[in-house]
Amino acid sequence: MLNFVKRGIEQLFWKAGYELVPSYRAYKAGLRPDIAHLVNSLRLGLVIDVGANEGQFKKFMRTTVGYSGKIISFEPIPDIVATLIRESKSDPNWQVVPEALGAEKANLELNVSARSDFSSFLNLSEKGREFFDGAQDSKTVSVRVTTLSDFLCQEKIDAAFFLKLDTQGFDLQVVLGGQAHISSQCALLLCEVSVIPIYDNQPDWREMIAKLNDMGFDLVGLYPVNRTSNMQAIEFDCLMINKRFLTQ
Repeated sequence: MLNFVKRGIEQLFWKAGYELVPSYRAYKAGLRPDIAHLVNSLRLGLVIDVGANEGQFKKFMRTTVGYSGKIISFEPIPDIVATLIRESKSDPNWQVVPEALGAEKANLELNVSARSDFSSFLNLSEKGREFFDGAQDSKTVSVRVTTLSDFLCQEKIDAAFFLKLDTQGFDLQVVLGGQAHISSQCALLLCEVSVIPIYDNQPDWREMIAKLNDMGFDLVGLYPVNRTSNMQAIEFDCLMINKRFLTQ
């Protein structure tokens, strides 16, 4: 009941043009309205959610942004996939794909963390172990990896889409596996960029943004995801728009 009342109050504020957020999340306040505005103005009817984990972004799009269109979620961890597939039966516009995305087709070992949202194909760095309890690996599983381009071709998807990436240091590999389609069909892109790498061999924020700039994307905003105890940024959510769609 409390959550229902809270959600109703938040929606009243949103309709009046205000964001109502707890003070400890104030630095994230701009992400929801920016996404909502751009998804609506670009008239996007497809969201591709790469690294779905337990469906957090799907729930964010449905309940917080108010998006009702098609969502395709990629998640490779078998236990989590089973739960997502069960939940998707109540949402006909939600498709769950039990695979990971990368630069090429392969079978790779995924490091599954004690807290599953830190699971990655990369090894946790010393800083990652220092900053986050539960980020340590609990097991490894072999998962199937495909590419975004192969999936879009196989499914014959030619619509414009919003691409969300949250693959714990592997986002650039996903981009490399779908460059042509991302440049031509991806109107809006959200990824995590790292200031202090929490995985070994993880691209930093400048490399990721430079790559997307080269592919025709401009920066909309950077929204802190987490910080050190000294308020240094560790990671940002990075929202970018494809210049091809700005005049449409």
